[in-house]
Amino acid sequence: MKPPCINRSHVLWIAAVIIVSMTLFPPFEFCATQGVTLAQGYAFILTPPKFSLSYTEYNAMVNTTLLLTQVVIVLIVAGLAYFAIPERKQAP
Repeated sequence: MKPPCINRSHVLWIAAVIIVSMTLFPPFEFCATQGVTLAQGYAFILTPPKFSLSYTEYNAMVNTTLLLTQVVIVLIVAGLAYFAIPERKQAP
């Protein structure tokens, strides 16, 4: 049985799908007073989680630092995988 054939374009497509998924479902946080931040988890970008405090609801904000860190890590891993896979030679 032959191992599955993965080429460089597959790595790029997989990385693109992961990055799109991460931006559609980003990490959210709630910034309270005095520099306190509360992680609110992951949710769809158009329906942010709500945080209740003293009978008042607040919408959480996207944690852009964490999201950009995740995107950079995916790009680094995808770049390493891209260059680790040998380039296919096409038959004439």
